[in-house]
Amino acid sequence: MSEMPFVDNLGLELMTLPVVSLLLIYMTARAYLQRKSEDFRRVKNVLSEGAAPLLGLGLVIIVLALWGEATWTLPGSYNILFNDAYLLLGLTITVFSASLLFGKGVTTSGVLAAISGLITIWYGLNGYWLGLTKEPLALLGMYGLFGLASIAGYPVTRILDKWVKAVSPEAEVPARQGIVQPNPAITRATSQVPSISVGVSAGWLLRNQIVVMGIFWVLIIAAGLLSGYVAFNTIPAHLASPP
Repeated sequence: MSEMPFVDNLGLELMTLPVVSLLLIYMTARAYLQRKSEDFRRVKNVLSEGAAPLLGLGLVIIVLALWGEATWTLPGSYNILFNDAYLLLGLTITVFSASLLFGKGVTTSGVLAAISGLITIWYGLNGYWLGLTKEPLALLGMYGLFGLASIAGYPVTRILDKWVKAVSPEAEVPARQGIVQPNPAITRATSQVPSISVGVSAGWLLRNQIVVMGIFWVLIIAAGLLSGYVAFNTIPAHLASPP
């Protein structure tokens, strides 16, 4: 039985990381600008537009990760170190993109992102402690930043869900036509009844959208820059002397 050939895809894998960062920043920043102008329909269009290339990239990442896991022939545990976290990244952005394209909520994919982020940080810490790769500090920084960005992605997905599900004032007018308005006296009476708020977290997120989005952008920009630096320094060495 012939073995599957090993192909060194590490350079390509590294190059996809800053591309993922760039696409996420571009689509979320554009969506935020449209949200500020209260153009909710445009927000949804912007996110769907960005989800299409992200979905394609996520599928490519999954294929590359599975290929690396199955065909790695070099000594050591680098297939585990590199491709386990890489596979989680591909799975996360694929689920996130598909959820946007199919008009589903993305909060659950945010939970997946947060869990994947914790796992990625743990992989990076162990790779650093074991002294794997020639630049363990860069490895730790890259895994740590992508992991933290993934964790920060959870509150971001909750905000995105609110944006997508929001209805513009113009769209509300037809919906209100023909509906019997409640009695003002009843409305005042019911408003005085004490109630327990279960949406404090969601309210805080909506009031501090720029803070939440800003933290995510800073982390994903830093992760993209560091992964780009590692990629551009790795590719020449792999081209000159492939493993």
